[in-house]
Amino acid sequence: MFQDPLLQILFYLLLFVSALQLYFLLFVQLRLARYSSKNKTEKPNLSASVIVYTKNEIEYLQNYLPSILDQDYLDFEVIVVKDTACEETAAVLRSFCVSNTHLKVVQVPEQDRYRRNKKFALSMGIKAAKNEHLVFTEVDSQPCSEYWLKEIMSNFDEQTEFVIAHVQYARLPRFLNLFFKYDSLMEAGDRLAYAAAGKAYAGDGRNMAYLKSVFFKAKGFASHMHIPLGEDQLFVNQHANAKNTKIEIGSGAQVISFKHYDVMKYLQEKTDKMIISRSFKFMDQFKLRLQKSSGILFYTVLISLLVLGFDWRVLLSIYLFRTIIYAFVYAKLFHQLKYNQLRWFFPVLDFFYQFYLLLLSFMLLFKTKPQWK
Repeated sequence: MFQDPLLQILFYLLLFVSALQLYFLLFVQLRLARYSSKNKTEKPNLSASVIVYTKNEIEYLQNYLPSILDQDYLDFEVIVVKDTACEETAAVLRSFCVSNTHLKVVQVPEQDRYRRNKKFALSMGIKAAKNEHLVFTEVDSQPCSEYWLKEIMSNFDEQTEFVIAHVQYARLPRFLNLFFKYDSLMEAGDRLAYAAAGKAYAGDGRNMAYLKSVFFKAKGFASHMHIPLGEDQLFVNQHANAKNTKIEIGSGAQVISFKHYDVMKYLQEKTDKMIISRSFKFMDQFKLRLQKSSGILFYTVLISLLVLGFDWRVLLSIYLFRTIIYAFVYAKLFHQLKYNQLRWFFPVLDFFYQFYLLLLSFMLLFKTKPQWK
């Protein structure tokens, strides 16, 4: 079988990356696939402050803010942080305030002496919040149910300081829509799976919560204020741990983002997140890069062996073994996160996904910092 030393090296490399992938699958992603929320009880005495950031997004405000204001929860306020001087935006918010006494609007000052970015704006909203429990979403997002806030808040107990929940994306690029759904699922799946395994490394600002006291104890976003984005990823990465973090993946606790994307805008956001991840803790960077590179290597080495004339029956057996195990775990993952339509396309999507990651890595060669507008 190994008359050529190169074939021997490549074959053992294939076995190694296959084992590495199965490790991440069975010890990380399977945690999420089998996850169920436990010890959740309604806590009517916990007051909540929902913080929503907006910048010249009048249509989103009109369409999705009502679903946040109309939550079935006993004691909560909604703080809209308005980072714009647009009079039409102000008029829309004034009309909401008339019929919603629990709505508060915070205006971001426009003076040049302020370092104005999203982190600065959110810091203003947090300071204006009257409650200890802060829940974050964005103006382009709609809760999946009127019990969204109740589901998120039910995770807090004496130890819990962070709650990381799931976000679905409704308006991904029409071209290759199924593929981009798979990509967004892989990103969310990793984020939630590691948190379920007690190794949270990031959150999603469209659906997460943490304590106001934790924010001030950490001196807010001060340690990464120089990075224009990543207020959700970096804050969780620095301060969440196995004891103080829970995830929430129930269908009623999810939100749907209706942000409009085209292909280039979507890729821009993906590369921004990858650049931000360079500021993660070293071990978080290491495990994420190892996990992603193992997938790329698996297909690269598999194809190389096939081209070099290695026994195709052995390669097919390895591929089928890996695919069947992945399909079993991912079927549960797709069901958990409400992406059942993807399960039948998994083998094809997974193949192209690895080379898509290579494309993103190439794009990063021409980009050094995330872009904030």
